[in-house]
Amino acid sequence: MHADLVAISNLWQLDQSNDRLRAEHDGLTGAVRAADTAHKAAEVALEEAESRLSALVQRTRKHDRELADYADKRDKTRAMIDGGTAPDYDAATRQLAQCLEIVDRLETAALELMEASEAATKAEAEAERTVESNRLALATARQALAARDA
Repeated sequence: MHADLVAISNLWQLDQSNDRLRAEHDGLTGAVRAADTAHKAAEVALEEAESRLSALVQRTRKHDRELADYADKRDKTRAMIDGGTAPDYDAATRQLAQCLEIVDRLETAALELMEASEAATKAEAEAERTVESNRLALATARQALAARDA
């Protein structure tokens, strides 16, 4: 074989090897970018889950205060009716019926809020696990790229 042909063949093999290394590097770089994007998206999802849970906690506190107020009003009205100290028996009876209805509605809403809070807590925990998983995947992808670049 002619010396120039051998040199061309060797050059072609080096070029092929270089192309494979570039493709591998591009793949590793793409994996780092994808892991970084997934990690950032998971962090945003975690912030949203924390925000939803915080809002639910605030709504629950407000709701619990309102429920306690109406339950207290119901109990006081019932005590006035039972003790015979109500200034107007008919008005007190209507107020008791109204308080009973409102307390019932608020207790139902409290159960719904409790279920929503449990779901939000689970979603937050899942988002935290996803963030941690993506953080590890990103670190692994960066290590693989750094090791191969070296």
